[in-house]
Amino acid sequence: MRQLSPSDIEALEYAVKQYAHYDFKSLTDISLEAYQEGDTPSYGENIVVKQNEKTGIKWITGTERGHLGKIKYSTNLSGNFDLFIKAEHLGMTIFLIANDEYKIELDFWVNGADLKAGGSNAGNDQSQAWTGSINDIRLAVVNNVAKLYANDVFSKKMSLRPGLSYTQLLVHLDTRDDLYELKIGGSSTSGSTTTEGTKIGSTIRINLREATEFSTF
Repeated sequence: MRQLSPSDIEALEYAVKQYAHYDFKSLTDISLEAYQEGDTPSYGENIVVKQNEKTGIKWITGTERGHLGKIKYSTNLSGNFDLFIKAEHLGMTIFLIANDEYKIELDFWVNGADLKAGGSNAGNDQSQAWTGSINDIRLAVVNNVAKLYANDVFSKKMSLRPGLSYTQLLVHLDTRDDLYELKIGGSSTSGSTTTEGTKIGSTIRINLREATEFSTF
């Protein structure tokens, strides 16, 4: 058996500190198990499933350049919560919507992202950890402060308006964006919870017509 190196131990300690407070039964995530390459998941529009033939890994991307792909479902996020994203992104945008006047917005480009809320911007990246390929991204909301991490390195933060509940999650993407994972932890979501987590497209009912309620999108 291989001995753990100091870097292995450091990585394990980080993982314990980062995730020890989670009840992963309450985690909501995209599930592509029921879909084959070329399928359109039930929780979106103008999106399609792709698959690597060698590895079997699946992801979601837009169907056609110039046609905005959307993923949308209802949430009930308040207090402290986290959003986990694994993606190769060039123009993807993620919104956590509280109401018509207030939302958290992540605007991605090839090697970075803007964090915005209520008309304010979190400012410049402090991590220099973004890559031009797949990034692991975490948005942590704790005590009304949103912190953005890129590949486990702190990127930027900003204060949020207190006392809000975020009831909609909306993702915009096109053919330049590949979304591998999207998970929410630390707060309740609509749909029934199972031991495997609440799966988008299986236990959560999505009404894509609701997207028209937000005229700014």
